[in-house]
Amino acid sequence: MKNKVITAILMCILVYSGYIIGKFMVTSQDMAYKIGLLSAPFIAVFLILNPFRGFLIMLLVRPLIGSFKEYSFIEGINLLGVFSFMYIILALYVLQKDEEARMFPENLKWFYIYLVIALISVINSPDKFLSFVTTLKLMALAALFLLGYNLPKNLKDAKKIIKIIMLSAVIPVIYGMYQLYIGEGAPETYQVAKLGVVRINSFFPLGNTFAYFLGVMLLVSLLYYVYSEKKEKALILLVIAGVAVSLVFTYTRTIWITLFSALCFISIFERKMRKWIIISVFIVVVFSYNLILLRFNDLIVRPEYGFSSLEFRTEIYTKLLFYAVPNHLFLGFGLGTAREVATHFTRFDHIPHNDYIRIIVETGLLGLAAYFIFLAKMFSYFLRLIHRKVNIQANSVFLGILLFYALASMAQNIFTFISGAGYIFCLMGLAQKINELELAEEKI
Repeated sequence: MKNKVITAILMCILVYSGYIIGKFMVTSQDMAYKIGLLSAPFIAVFLILNPFRGFLIMLLVRPLIGSFKEYSFIEGINLLGVFSFMYIILALYVLQKDEEARMFPENLKWFYIYLVIALISVINSPDKFLSFVTTLKLMALAALFLLGYNLPKNLKDAKKIIKIIMLSAVIPVIYGMYQLYIGEGAPETYQVAKLGVVRINSFFPLGNTFAYFLGVMLLVSLLYYVYSEKKEKALILLVIAGVAVSLVFTYTRTIWITLFSALCFISIFERKMRKWIIISVFIVVVFSYNLILLRFNDLIVRPEYGFSSLEFRTEIYTKLLFYAVPNHLFLGFGLGTAREVATHFTRFDHIPHNDYIRIIVETGLLGLAAYFIFLAKMFSYFLRLIHRKVNIQANSVFLGILLFYALASMAQNIFTFISGAGYIFCLMGLAQKINELELAEEKI
């Protein structure tokens, strides 16, 4: 059954790839540029020669390629889309080659159901091509879950993945500090410019996306701390310190709040980390109190020009929920159409800064229900293991990472962006593999 499903998916991808390549070759871009982009499949083949090491390389370099978003493969697909495609191909290759690999690990079933609903929603889409491009992004999320689950064969492999993800933060943090030093960073909004500060974004297009990345990296560093040896503790603490300082200078309130909530949640279950979390948060707040207070002041005092982010969110949420959603209540307007729908029903030309509203707009109540069940299954999975006292330290952090993602999604656009949600799906698959390995050791 597994091989038949994989073969069917590969056939669809090959047909789709032929269409993409054909469309790309007739565009007016420079031939050298085309040759460079079309060499991507050969890079994928090189990675497939050693899937585990190839995956580690992809995780390590992923934060450094944000600027590739500016370069289009064809209209509607930027260069980052090639990486999404490579995740899918790599996952299918692993499933095909490894007889022990599972295509349907626990908890992923409901995300597959969401994918099916999302595909059906395309019938309502005014832009079928955009919807299919977005479908590939969602398939890449499932692929990352499968890679995180199937590639590590033992706890040592799992630790390597966690370590590589943590180390992928080093260069972005150093470059972010350089931006702070030279006084250049993300494009300034009025609300941040009036503070007279630099909002760093490192290799990411916005300070918000860099902040989300940093939040994940801080929690992953805590996770690696659980498994690390004594000689590695100093490096981990150094990474955590660099990430925390950088996070302050992204001036992203949502991530500050959601990360604080996740750390508090971890503290409930993990007593060994509790005092260090409390001390660290206290130090950051003491040294950054004035900056944090100024950033939250924007929520109370209306800007002299323009509108506050809270005002923007309230208006766009209300109009989409009460005026747009009822038009296609069950299946939505189709994947990838949130910006177009928002433009039609509100005065803003923006994707709603809320993934749950985006999901209900694009895939309707059925899509939102399937996605909520997927998240609920993951939450109950970790809580059940913690209650049974299975790998409490690691599962507490994994649960904190999931909570961070779920809360941040209420005010950010994360779900269909592989640079955001991709880490979460990979870590959730990795968590299940680690727990299976731990339970197997207990039985032995």
